[in-house]
Amino acid sequence: MSVLAMMFFVKGVSYAEYKQGESVEPPVIDVPKPVKYQYSSSPRRDPFMSIITYNKRVRAGGKESKKRRVLTPLETVDLDSIRLLGVLCDTGDKKNVQCSDKHDVDPKEYELYGLVTITGGKYYVVRKGMPMGPNGGIVSRIYINNRNEDNLTGIVVKEDTLDPYGRVISIKRKIRLRSEEEEVEWR
Repeated sequence: MSVLAMMFFVKGVSYAEYKQGESVEPPVIDVPKPVKYQYSSSPRRDPFMSIITYNKRVRAGGKESKKRRVLTPLETVDLDSIRLLGVLCDTGDKKNVQCSDKHDVDPKEYELYGLVTITGGKYYVVRKGMPMGPNGGIVSRIYINNRNEDNLTGIVVKEDTLDPYGRVISIKRKIRLRSEEEEVEWR
């Protein structure tokens, strides 16, 4: 009996309450429902995605392109192996327009085209806005200069590349019309 009394004393119930048969109910505590945890890696890249795939998504503006377009031969060749042969000027029906790089001539009066060749010996005509080069370059400008002392005729190709930190950098590369001396060295 003393062991039983000791158990009730430890539990906090008196022997008299045990004898009467009244039960003591513990207070009801509201337990909040468990919240499901969802991991969000939005500020960081997915650790299971390859860096090449991640860089392609960053370049595409977060959208992954479903359709792949067929690349032109000028997009598969490096810009160093493209040679400019000449610049063509299309004035349309206007006969008194002088094609030049001067600012006094309205560029809407004529359109410039570049004649280029690649190492395979094929010739292509390029115009402003055409894709060129393996790094997604676009022809941003075709310019001519009619001065004989300096040969400043050429094409400017703008390429967007990633630096080692993952930032997009725009690089402008020029393809100049070569002089006769440079032409001999190139062959």
